[in-house]
Amino acid sequence: MTVNRRIPTAPQDSFLGRSFEVQRAVSALDACVASSGRLITIEGEPGIGKTRLARNIADIAIDRGFLTLTGSFFDDESEITLSGWREVLGRLVDVLPTELHPDEQDQEYLARLLPGLYASARETQVSPHERLLSSDSDFSRFLMFQAVSRLLSSAASWKPLMIRFEDLHWADPSSIELLRHIGRTSGQSPVIILATLRDTHLNFDGVIRDLTVELSGDEGVERMKLSALDDNNARELVKLTSAVRLSVPDLNEIVMRTGRNPFYIVEMTRWWNSRSDGSAKLGIPATINDSVKHRLSDLSGQARSLLETMSVMGNSTDTELISTLRTDLERDSLDELLSECINSGFVEVNESGQVVFRHWLLRDAIYRSLPTLAARTEHSRVASALQGIPGSETAAIAHHLDRSMIRESRLDAARMFLEAGLASMQAQGWETSEVALNRALAISTELGDDSLRPELLRGLGRSLLPLDPARAYPHLVEAFDIYSERGNETNALEVALINARPLIGQDVGERVLRERGLRVAPKGSRAAGILHSRVGLVSALAEADFEIAEVQIAEAESIARELNDERVRLFADSARAMFLYVTFQLDNALSKVSDALRLARRQGDLLTEGSLLFFYGDLSMWLQKPDGLRQAGKRMTVIGQRIEEPRISIIGESHLVRLDMLLGRFDSALAQRPDVINKFSFAYQLAEAQVALEKNDPEKLLRSIQSLVELVADSQPQVRAHVATALAIFGLMTGTPRWPDEIRMLVAGIEPRQGQLQAVHEWANGARLMLAVSERDAETAEPLISSLEQLNDIVVEWGPLRRFLAAAKALTGDTDGMHRDYEAAIEISRRLALQPIYAWTCFEYAETLSNFDKSGDHSSKTDELLRESNRIARTLGMRMLESRIRSLRSSRDGESRNNLGDLTPRELQVLEMIAGGHTNKEISFALGASLNTIYRHTNSIFTKLGVSNRTEAALTYRQAVDRSAEQR
Repeated sequence: MTVNRRIPTAPQDSFLGRSFEVQRAVSALDACVASSGRLITIEGEPGIGKTRLARNIADIAIDRGFLTLTGSFFDDESEITLSGWREVLGRLVDVLPTELHPDEQDQEYLARLLPGLYASARETQVSPHERLLSSDSDFSRFLMFQAVSRLLSSAASWKPLMIRFEDLHWADPSSIELLRHIGRTSGQSPVIILATLRDTHLNFDGVIRDLTVELSGDEGVERMKLSALDDNNARELVKLTSAVRLSVPDLNEIVMRTGRNPFYIVEMTRWWNSRSDGSAKLGIPATINDSVKHRLSDLSGQARSLLETMSVMGNSTDTELISTLRTDLERDSLDELLSECINSGFVEVNESGQVVFRHWLLRDAIYRSLPTLAARTEHSRVASALQGIPGSETAAIAHHLDRSMIRESRLDAARMFLEAGLASMQAQGWETSEVALNRALAISTELGDDSLRPELLRGLGRSLLPLDPARAYPHLVEAFDIYSERGNETNALEVALINARPLIGQDVGERVLRERGLRVAPKGSRAAGILHSRVGLVSALAEADFEIAEVQIAEAESIARELNDERVRLFADSARAMFLYVTFQLDNALSKVSDALRLARRQGDLLTEGSLLFFYGDLSMWLQKPDGLRQAGKRMTVIGQRIEEPRISIIGESHLVRLDMLLGRFDSALAQRPDVINKFSFAYQLAEAQVALEKNDPEKLLRSIQSLVELVADSQPQVRAHVATALAIFGLMTGTPRWPDEIRMLVAGIEPRQGQLQAVHEWANGARLMLAVSERDAETAEPLISSLEQLNDIVVEWGPLRRFLAAAKALTGDTDGMHRDYEAAIEISRRLALQPIYAWTCFEYAETLSNFDKSGDHSSKTDELLRESNRIARTLGMRMLESRIRSLRSSRDGESRNNLGDLTPRELQVLEMIAGGHTNKEISFALGASLNTIYRHTNSIFTKLGVSNRTEAALTYRQAVDRSAEQR
């Protein structure tokens, strides 16, 4: 028992997800101070956070001047009358000022409750009145309760009073009766009673009914029912508790198994930390086991037995199945036992009418307590019962047959798991299929039975292809080899052709499978044509082995012509389009993808059409063709919805976001952000970073860049080179070298190899060149310029590369080349109506002229470019570009500088942005300087101008600019 004592809490016990309840309690405390008694109950299952919430409320009460006293009830003291009250009142008498102690008559009434404290009040001779008090009559108890009420009111006149009772569900009837009496009689005193109760305890209904039946209409009663934490708070509690950084799957596993119960989360997370070998998934912490056993001890023996039976069935089960297994129970008896289990908080009935365990951990703890032989016998009985119930799931029957540990039953289980896995695959339940087939394969291997092995490997490979091709192809190759060894060439060829849709599967393991398939495919057949195209596609995309790719694709095209087979032609055209794409023959690639799209539409192959449209949109983005990007995005969203393939729809929406960004509709692009989460391509993250850049949102830009780099760090060389190029572009747009380490990491290892085309290497050189320009490294830039100028087709059509070639030539002193490339880049972006790119190109040309044209011969050209750039920037809301334009104009305005004292060029830039209403954070980002540097510049400006704040500095700047304009 404590008085005004705070209970220290560890970081992992941080208070999460209870702000609403705390606010209700604070309102009750405020009302109590206004002389209105209050009763607050905090109800919920064990571990849900009742005590933690009560402590938090008590701490708030202490801060508000309350005298707080705490008492507890225990399950082994239910026969000790008024034990919690004796604890509280004894301490209250100890701390109460002498003048507030009860009078002699009340001391006599309280002597029965607190004999040690008020023994001196007893008379030597026992009076008739005292004999009445010593009796067990209702009147005697009433007089004692009245004395307690007066004592509490007296104490509350000194300080507002909070009495906190822990585990009130274990209280004896007299304690509840006294609490009700206090609630009725002290309503006008600042007394608040806070009690925690387990709503899963067998006494709960009776206690809460007795406690609130007379007070239920009273505004002074607050009942708080605590539920599980939400997903976000549960994950946050795991992170706070864990001593190490858990993987996302482990974190999700803990949240799922604990039912988001705080106590279970903390204990399970600590267990997880102590089991680095992965055994945490196979066990349960002793603290949770002990807690469950303690709760089970409150139940009848038959109820415990029923819970054990249900634990064998799994986390959920039908009452029909329970009835089938528990034939030893009459229906009425079964219903009574189910009610006991439900009221205890172990199970509940869901919307489908099934009986489910509240948490996986409850089920696991009960199941693991069963003797091994008993569990196996129960599994066998459950399997037999399920087989007799029409509509039972095949996988569920297989699970129980497997757990019975009978060899014949387990072989039947393997066949059933195969059947269930193939059925899930048909419904595109890839993860469910993988689990079932893996289990069947493990059973077959353990029992040494290879009869099902090739079929299992084949099914497992098919289920893994949409999830992880790197894991899929080893299974498919092994299945192919087994079929070949057994002389079953038909099945072997079917395996070699599995999921042979254009553009699906780009793993190097695929090449092994397709090449082996060519050994059994008749020469010149449709199968051979498809396999040749697949080998060529993988060689180009996954291995960048372009010589092999050219030979294989040419063979596929030859077979398509000889057979006049549109299906083979679809594969061949798709492979050729991808070959042209990765070798930077972009216009030809777009044309070939268009041919393949027409074939896919004619054949009604929506999945292949959706895959092709991704690359059609990507190529349209590269070639800056908005109409193509628009068509691809809209058609992909339609196809994805029609065939219920969300990945296609998501990428289609990503194309539309990129289109908005390309055309300068930044607000529209940002508006789509909540609806587009693209986990399958870097396209959306790249577009999101671009939008953040244009909107001058440095924090969002940095987050997007980080996500982008993490996403593509292990991707194919062409993807890494693409992103590296984008980062370098962003760095130039912000005016300072940025992300150099990330760029170098992405292009590392991208070098030309013997016998291969050098397009990907040259693309990586583009990123290296842009980084050299950012870092003003002319020595590195010069050889890269020569290398990139060999890519004439790209240089002509890809405006951004022309811009950066121009900047590089300015760096190396090639002024003629600089003018030529900038003019070409401006013409490209103007012709394609790409306003954001056009605006940036104009600005970069003007900035380059300003930096390198010291004679002033191109001053009028610079002004013209800045006006054009500023016009579009203001129209589109390109805040970053507007800031850069203002800064450049300010640095060129010598007359304005002369009217602003002794400001340095950098201070003048900072002042101009202050006058434009920008914060120090925005100025820091725009100028590529730290916040501390900007603060120093700001203080220096104030000192030199003799002003005291930003408003005065901005006014001084505008006046100087106005005077300069009048002088001109």
